[in-house]
Amino acid sequence: MYNTDSDKNSITKNDLIIYSNLEERKFANAEEMIKKGENPRTIVAKLTYDNMLSIKDLPSGMKWNKMEKEFYESLPSKYYQKKYLIDTMGFESTILANVTTSTSFSTKTQNYEMADKYFQEAKSILKQVDSILMLPQEKQDYVISLLIKAYQENHYDATEILILQMLRYSGKYSDDYDATTIIFDLCDKGDILGYYYYYLIYMYNLENGGGGRFTREKAIKYLNIGVNAGHPDCLDAAARLIDSGKGPIAGDLFLTAGLVSKDPYHFFKASEAFAENMEPLTAYPVLSTACLRMAIMLGGSYDSLILRYKVGYMMVADQEKAKALQLEQANGIPYLNGLNPYFDERFPPEKIIDLSPAYSLINYTFNREGARDGLFTAIKKGSIPDPRKPNMTQFDEEMFYMKLNQHFIGEINNMKFYIFDMFDYLLSKKNLNGFPSARPFVFNKELIKKHIDLTQVIPETDWGYLAEREHKEK
Repeated sequence: MYNTDSDKNSITKNDLIIYSNLEERKFANAEEMIKKGENPRTIVAKLTYDNMLSIKDLPSGMKWNKMEKEFYESLPSKYYQKKYLIDTMGFESTILANVTTSTSFSTKTQNYEMADKYFQEAKSILKQVDSILMLPQEKQDYVISLLIKAYQENHYDATEILILQMLRYSGKYSDDYDATTIIFDLCDKGDILGYYYYYLIYMYNLENGGGGRFTREKAIKYLNIGVNAGHPDCLDAAARLIDSGKGPIAGDLFLTAGLVSKDPYHFFKASEAFAENMEPLTAYPVLSTACLRMAIMLGGSYDSLILRYKVGYMMVADQEKAKALQLEQANGIPYLNGLNPYFDERFPPEKIIDLSPAYSLINYTFNREGARDGLFTAIKKGSIPDPRKPNMTQFDEEMFYMKLNQHFIGEINNMKFYIFDMFDYLLSKKNLNGFPSARPFVFNKELIKKHIDLTQVIPETDWGYLAEREHKEK
């Protein structure tokens, strides 16, 4: 792969300014903890304990009254309906607070209406075939001429399609316009779309043996500018560089991309990243579930949610719900303008046990030989009562919190050389009460105080030495 650390010309997560800043902050925090004699095990245990006591019991499900439905359905376009759904869910970027659902990279020039006519005509022709090469040569030339006219008027969507068509098919349709010329022209104008394609072609060329006229220095510079500005394609590219698109940082970048693109794909990717791609070691179950349900509301597939209900992943296993979802998907989802806004009304969400920020150590089994069952695995096997089920007896409830203490303290004490990451805490604290479509389970505060014993946490040894060594190696 082109993004391996062994390749001196590759671009990695360490070239991302946002990642480097987070890492610097993490190690600066570690150095401060060392000076104060603080221990990461104790801190993670206390933060998670405080979170469990602070969760509020809020209504579940995105609910609509008649007036709200009328307002939503009267919105002037699909774009504004998507924006309304995302804003109602309450998503925000943790890494880039300046990026919101109002962030846009499409500007309208004086001749935009004419440019859009060119674009719409070209798009309608391209929709008739799988590939532009399936059109007669004369028709191909006509489509390209329409896109070029729209590009000359700075039509964003037309410019992107024009570049893609030229890249896909030899990169040149005329002596005056080819993909490289257009990309360099956009970069000279400071257009972030050009920055993204500069990075993309650099990586493509690197994978195929050379950089051509595209340099590593500019590719890194342009990608960082695009990420900081909140361009969804740049955010997507950056997320993929970070631990193969897994974990909380990648998840937040995909989520941020979704705020701008409003594309279900980015919310699916965020859901996977927050759940570590469905590995036994999971991260943020509430965030992951909220992103998944948002993807569905934006017109996405039910498949991932069906799987979660089948296996009891993050939620109570419910074969009937899985079957009902399969049936609706097979018979035809009741879309409105291609969207699924009232999904929660038909399939109400349930509360989700979330122990962030001590997420990966408690919620699931370690993927290693001899590991104990994680909390959710034990619930699935029936060795621990599920506190979310109705009609819990007092004995079962007491049993859950006693077992929770064993898992909580046991896994905290298994932490080896853990360097506490403030970003994990910020993410969990910011989303402590979840979202309308994914509320956290509200713990019994009296039983938490009665059974969770933080005095059993054993301070970690030698973690400070490792923190200092890792920082120097960077």
